[in-house]
Amino acid sequence: MKTDMPDVEKVPSAEERVRWLLQDRGPLTIEQLAGLSKDLTWSQVFLAVDRLSRSGAARIERTQQRGYLVSLRGAVALAGPPATRLLASP
Repeated sequence: MKTDMPDVEKVPSAEERVRWLLQDRGPLTIEQLAGLSKDLTWSQVFLAVDRLSRSGAARIERTQQRGYLVSLRGAVALAGPPATRLLASP
C-alpha cells in the first residue's frame, strides 16, 4: 500500500537540523534559528536547543539585548547534509 507520508527514518530530527544550522552558520540566537527553520515551530526549535544544551552538545549564553545565543560546544560533529540544503535560507 502506497502512502504519501515521508519515511520517518529519512526525516532529520529538529535537534539534527538545529545542530546542522549551528555547524553551518556558527552561533545564532533562538529567534534566528526559528526563522531559518521555516517548517518547525518556535517551540520545536526551543525544545531542540534545550535538549542539545542538556546533553552538553550546545551552549546557551545570555546576550546584552536580553536574548540567548546558541553555539555548539567544542568540535561536536554530526554527519549529514549542510543545513542550508535542508532548511530555508534567510
